Amino acid sequence: MEEWVKKFKTKGIAILEKNRRYYAYKIRSVWDPKKKRARKITDEYLGVVTPQGIIKKHSITSIKSDYEYANISFLLSVSQDIYDLLKEFYPYEWESLFTLSLLRVIQPLPLKSIQYLFDKTYLKLLFPNISMSPKTLSGLLQYLGRNRKLAEELMKRLIIGDKHFIIDLSYVFSYSQKISFLEKGYNKDHLYLPQINILLGFSSQKRTPSFIRVLPGSVRDVQSLLATVNLFNIKEIVLIGDRGFYSSQKC
Repeated sequence: MEEWVKKFKTKGIAILEKNRRYYAYKIRSVWDPKKKRARKITDEYLGVVTPQGIIKKHSITSIKSDYEYANISFLLSVSQDIYDLLKEFYPYEWESLFTLSLLRVIQPLPLKSIQYLFDKTYLKLLFPNISMSPKTLSGLLQYLGRNRKLAEELMKRLIIGDKHFIIDLSYVFSYSQKISFLEKGYNKDHLYLPQINILLGFSSQKRTPSFIRVLPGSVRDVQSLLATVNLFNIKEIVLIGDRGFYSSQKC
């Protein structure tokens, strides 16, 4: 054993050599009544012994030589307005919200795989204090759902000053037992299945998404549109749509 290694061999720590590398283990002694002598027990692996100290196992696996940067740099350059709004409306959650949004743009992975993607991108260095674990993200999404009014206020800020919007309505089928908005309703496929209606708003002036609403599956397209107009308090409007939107209801 080399001299520099011996200083790490203190009480309760054993050093083993393998292939010219040194490994530290936490040990303790217990009395063996049958053999009538002390017996050494290895409790846990501590890490690799280096001249700078004992490097823990999780520290070694977390060391990366490079991170994905180009895709993150581009997204950062085109999302400054959203970045600033998130900081204003979500002062404690904005870093996680912003990071999750960018990661889902890069690759739409399920929540259980987001941490893996986060760890290999430049976002890991940009926001080192946040977690993208499934448990953390699940809690974050629950918080967003419980604070819908806050999200609506943010979206209202996105449409200030705009004159022209493109609106698209779609739907998603699901057999989930935990989504209250799932209801049977009309769809272009003429399938009488439980569905959720989704309304998306896009600013043709700013060329950016402006709002999104999730509505019960039984709500018709024209009702969804009118509900959105009322929600954002839009006045003096002219709607251009196909005959599927015709209704005798007044805005």
